[in-house]
Amino acid sequence: MEKLEKLNYSTIILGGTLEALIHSYVEGIPLIMVNPQLPFYRDADPTGLNKNLAWRRLSYYLSYAGLNPLADKASTCRFDEDNILTVFGKTAYKIQIKYNNIIRYDEIKPTEKLRVLDTIKVENIQAQDIEVINKINTGEEFITEFYTMIDNKISQLIAVSHLTQAQLKEENYSEVYARLKATEVLKNHGVVGRFEPLSNGSGRTHKIKTSILKREILLDTKLSEDKMLMERKETKDINLKKITEMLGNPYAL
Repeated sequence: MEKLEKLNYSTIILGGTLEALIHSYVEGIPLIMVNPQLPFYRDADPTGLNKNLAWRRLSYYLSYAGLNPLADKASTCRFDEDNILTVFGKTAYKIQIKYNNIIRYDEIKPTEKLRVLDTIKVENIQAQDIEVINKINTGEEFITEFYTMIDNKISQLIAVSHLTQAQLKEENYSEVYARLKATEVLKNHGVVGRFEPLSNGSGRTHKIKTSILKREILLDTKLSEDKMLMERKETKDINLKKITEMLGNPYAL
């Protein structure tokens, strides 16, 4: 049987971006995080502050203060009449949230670019290829740049694209085409495979092999996040001030 809970707030913030968390922290407004947008673990603001770490800290502080009531347990939501937001959990329950005002960070305009991260397994790359891959920037929206991740003999890289919702529905921008385009870009930059010297003085090249592992789609909020983080605004909420004094500055490097 589905469990129903009810909450009542004057103002709520809806969204799971770093922007939403900062706004909630600064103003002390309850955050309803239906779609957590955890920043990529290498993302940083201009001062070097890791955005992933800042997101996790702010989420924890807000939960500690009771301002992040659903944490990451919500899956979808629905707007009902009379200013009621119905949130459906990942398990068998739903919450009805009554509000007077809502600040939304979850809306996507049709022409707005989304940040698409395709994790690709790459075999037979050489150590010297890593520096080359990390410097690639095609200037194109589909497969713009790469991040590399190496774990023993299994190598992974993340191909970054900036696409609209409409483009994501097209086959030419699917995960399959992302792998093919990424492989082509690597080859065009001289990443062709691992060279194996042979006993007779010759050698052979093992061509790179690629396979798609997963795709992650995030709101492309880099510029606005950077601006908010650079301001380093303190919280106005009394409880959050006490939590910050006890646990430390969430913006600390």
